[in-house]
Amino acid sequence: YILDEYFSDTYKNTATLINDYQDYFNGLSTIKEIYLLGHSISPVDIEYFRIMKNMVDSDAIWKVSYYGDEQRQENMDKIANLGVDRSKIEMITLDEI
Repeated sequence: YILDEYFSDTYKNTATLINDYQDYFNGLSTIKEIYLLGHSISPVDIEYFRIMKNMVDSDAIWKVSYYGDEQRQENMDKIANLGVDRSKIEMITLDEI
């Protein structure tokens, strides 16, 4: 029961949410910089980033925060796997902001 409750509380129906906010996603075409701050880029959220990647200008710069060397590479790989050119990804620490 506890596990069922946890998954019920934390589950996000990304398809429904993306559909509900389609106007928002459609308005991203002029964005030149994307900041992902303090984000683990978990599987439950990756679909949002995939939609963002498809909606923003292909020259947009992705500024992605990380907490340690392991997370730095992991987050870089996750964003690059969405099809973002690695030269457009800037890895930053929250201290650099």
